[in-house]
Amino acid sequence: MFNDTVGQVITALAVIACIGSLLGWQFTNAQVSKAAADIRLFPKVFGEVNKSNAPVKGMLIMLALELGLAIMTISPNLVSQFNILLNLAVFINMVPYILSLTGLEVILRKKNVSAQEYKTGAVIGTLAVVYSIYGVYACGQSAVFWGAILTLFGYIFYGFIAARDSNNGSMA
Repeated sequence: MFNDTVGQVITALAVIACIGSLLGWQFTNAQVSKAAADIRLFPKVFGEVNKSNAPVKGMLIMLALELGLAIMTISPNLVSQFNILLNLAVFINMVPYILSLTGLEVILRKKNVSAQEYKTGAVIGTLAVVYSIYGVYACGQSAVFWGAILTLFGYIFYGFIAARDSNNGSMA
């Protein structure tokens, strides 16, 4: 729009912003994984911290998994690969969001909110679910397919955790 120098400066700032965002995401993933490990929803290794209270092992495991996913989705050019990973990330993040929103009405009833609060929450929650479903649709067939496969693998781990925390005790 202005000249090549301005374009290069904006490109450099965009790269810096992306690197900062990626680092922030890595630290967020590590803390979420640590919190999940602390309540026994993730393996113990994710909860281990170094002397600075940073879950470095968990970060390295997540990095390895992310690199594996990046290699599995390798594309002829960087823009295509970025779009594939972006759409996959959107889908994977929409699943728990939709599942959480579908429980909103139960939570509102259990909290004995007023009829007006319930109605408002139900309408907003339903609109949010519909919008989220549109977000899943906008990801495209490939992202939904591979995201569903990843989600189904996640249910394997959920089965082990649910069985471990079961009060049945017959397998003790």
